[in-house]
Amino acid sequence: TEVFAHTPNASHAGGPLAGQSLEYKAIYPSRKLASQILNVDRDQIPEISFVSQCDSLRQAIQDFFGTSTLEKRSQKLKHILELVYDEARSRHGHEVQVPNTKSTSKKSTNTSTDELTIARTYLIENCRRDVSIAELSGACFLSQFHLIRSFKRRFGITPRQFLINQRVLLAKHLLARGETIASAACTAGFSDQSHLHRCFKRISGFNPGQYANGCRSD
Repeated sequence: TEVFAHTPNASHAGGPLAGQSLEYKAIYPSRKLASQILNVDRDQIPEISFVSQCDSLRQAIQDFFGTSTLEKRSQKLKHILELVYDEARSRHGHEVQVPNTKSTSKKSTNTSTDELTIARTYLIENCRRDVSIAELSGACFLSQFHLIRSFKRRFGITPRQFLINQRVLLAKHLLARGETIASAACTAGFSDQSHLHRCFKRISGFNPGQYANGCRSD
């Protein structure tokens, strides 16, 4: 049994492999509901798409479907979302921060939040080309050392890794629109089709061809 974590309303591959039939159960909370349950801003809920083999997540989902009362289901759903976004952060550095209810300490105020937001936006807008750390630090007015350290502390990922993730997201949108894998790789800024395949597989858990086929069958 595998768990496929996927953002609502985003294109995804969900067809059977090797001609086998598929049996599944789905929990499909909206971004709005997820943000309410996790007590975070709606725009902090990232696009995610990965296959998980986490035993605790599988058990949490089984517990959810085995619970009948609404109150307990709400608690189980919160636990599931926490596990999903914890894994999303460890895989891709998504910046969803699930509040720790066991601690009342405030977040440090010395993080250059505005500058980091500028850096993040700059990478998103320029993901099709190689952006050097020197260029990025100039765009957000932070030293290169402070930028790398603060960016990873805030988002859980280096600027370079974030850039690659954005290229994969762009490639997904292009493939969902019907572009070929080679064309999507070129447009999204990958050096070649094999480069896209490696990054796509590592981040999403399946390859571009499977994703494109799933989009066509939706």
